[in-house]
Amino acid sequence: MVYTLNNLIFRYPHNQTNALRIPDLKIYAGEIIGIVGANGAGKTTLLKLLALLLTPTSGELYSLYDRQQITLLLQQPYLLKRSVYQNLIYGLKIRGKQQNLNHEVLETLAQVDLPENILTKNSRHLSGGEIKRIALAMHLILKPQVLLLDEPTANIDTASQNKITQLLPQLKITTLIASHEVDWLKKLAGRIIYLE
Repeated sequence: MVYTLNNLIFRYPHNQTNALRIPDLKIYAGEIIGIVGANGAGKTTLLKLLALLLTPTSGELYSLYDRQQITLLLQQPYLLKRSVYQNLIYGLKIRGKQQNLNHEVLETLAQVDLPENILTKNSRHLSGGEIKRIALAMHLILKPQVLLLDEPTANIDTASQNKITQLLPQLKITTLIASHEVDWLKKLAGRIIYLE
């Protein structure tokens, strides 16, 4: 069991109404789960709770992993104004990894199906689809146990969307995806959680 949520309630400090209420939820290792709901239903809040970036107001949230083993890719990814290579090694360097960086970069770049010559490009010169795939690579290079994705296919070209669709099942890691694209999630996810 990767996560267990019991009677979980979350309220933002400035608002006394519940932003999220989950009576009972269990998430198992290796699952791909879709999260669906209207704007304001709590999709991003749930992902932030699962990323251990927020603490429940009440109830229980048990996670098998600590924050370093969980990655959250938000809808609007932020890349450093540096080369793609510098972006990819940034997380590794912060964690103290100095060896085999080139190998790790090339391996992860192949996962997201981007050519090696993109490494020297400045992140400001990437297309929307390339930004999403590089941002995903920045998370995958950290070898997470849990991957949390917030609208990973929003505002990108069909080719990039297809690459992401093909990649996610191959990762064989616990993955939760918040998206408005229900039909796309149905093709990918083993189950779907609907938030009201």
